[in-house]
Amino acid sequence: MYRHDAIQGDIHDILFPTNHGVFFFCGMVPLRSFVAYSPSHGTQEQRQELLTQYGAFIKNIDQAPAYNYRSLADVNMGPGSLTIPKNATHMITTANAMMQAWAENDETLYRKCIDTDKFNMVIPAYNLNVVGHTGVWAVRQSMGAAPLNPHVNDTHTFPPDMPNTVQFYAHVLDKTTGERNQLSLCRVTFDDTQLVAVKYHQDNLFMKN
Repeated sequence: MYRHDAIQGDIHDILFPTNHGVFFFCGMVPLRSFVAYSPSHGTQEQRQELLTQYGAFIKNIDQAPAYNYRSLADVNMGPGSLTIPKNATHMITTANAMMQAWAENDETLYRKCIDTDKFNMVIPAYNLNVVGHTGVWAVRQSMGAAPLNPHVNDTHTFPPDMPNTVQFYAHVLDKTTGERNQLSLCRVTFDDTQLVAVKYHQDNLFMKN
């Protein structure tokens, strides 16, 4: 119900007016929301697990990731100084397509998004640093041919100190329950044309045991 492609839309988009328009506007740093999807439709065991997860979230609240909103201090307001890339829409669309292709095991789509020779995938949590499409896709095949759990991306930004780069949060959702199994901060860097990706970097912020 609350995925980016579902009837209600992504829950974080729905909360944006409050998190950004109220809390962030008033000088607060809003943390990423803990979301329990459809607890009334789950079993008692599933609800208890949600309470356990929420307890852990509260216990470690000082380590919870914040929404990566930009303030005026991040922007030089002089003429022509904004850091939004000229191909920003294409960069976001391509990054999302890469994530979709990875989840759905669609090699053809993935190849269209990247520089097949130079592309570099870096995921420190897995000690992964692979260059070239062949090596990167071998990693995907090691995960099996079946589609992975859905990957949902949100909060796309363009870090001013990272040229040609789009940064976003990626959520991995359980396809049965809709629960979030993983949260990662991802960056996709493009070549100077801003048309094809040359690097993917992923920092895992949360992984369900």
